[in-house]
Amino acid sequence: MSGSGKVYGVGVGPGDRELLTLKAVQHLQQADVVAFVVNHRGESMTKTIASAYFNPAAVELPIYVPMAEDRTDAQQAYRQAVQKILNHVQQARQVTILCLGDPFFYASFIYLFALLKNHCPIEIIPGITAMQTASALSLTPLASGNASMAILAAPLVESRLMDTLRNFEHVLILKANRSRELIINALQLSGRLQEAVYCENLCLSTQQIFKLGNPLPPSSAYFALILVSPPQP
Repeated sequence: MSGSGKVYGVGVGPGDRELLTLKAVQHLQQADVVAFVVNHRGESMTKTIASAYFNPAAVELPIYVPMAEDRTDAQQAYRQAVQKILNHVQQARQVTILCLGDPFFYASFIYLFALLKNHCPIEIIPGITAMQTASALSLTPLASGNASMAILAAPLVESRLMDTLRNFEHVLILKANRSRELIINALQLSGRLQEAVYCENLCLSTQQIFKLGNPLPPSSAYFALILVSPPQP
């Protein structure tokens, strides 16, 4: 490891800036460099959430990562971003990398972490996940007592989903719109449709939360999940 700088993976929560932790805000206010993923239009959801707390003198480092089934270009984008981050670390700068939700829960930061971990000090600042937010906003417990919980991410294989619904009391399905019809069919076949809640774009102006006992309106939202939880006694 070289230089005396450090990298911080900072979870900024699901979309509501009031859900940032005090520790996250502290690191944002002290960061020399703030890195964040942007889309092809240069927009960043994490920057929108957290920018009010940026150190005014901080250098901003946008990272464009192509979203495609072929991950070759995305991996190259991560490698290029890591070189820029390490350049700052070698100049004794504190680099904060923003992460939607939590840095280690289905986050793009995990790819950066894998490339950085052997080259510089890293600290993780946990954040509130969409899973926790969905539970709170829909009044659906994530787990209780001795019940077990499973987490799946679409696209899904029907046999695996059916086995999970049979064997786990609480089930979380992320990126649900990638296997939407398959999921609804499996919920019906397993007799658990009435236990399911659909959530999309949590904490945004386009937020929607529905019980799945009724037909859902069409949606292609990327930030969509389904919580399945048995009735509480």
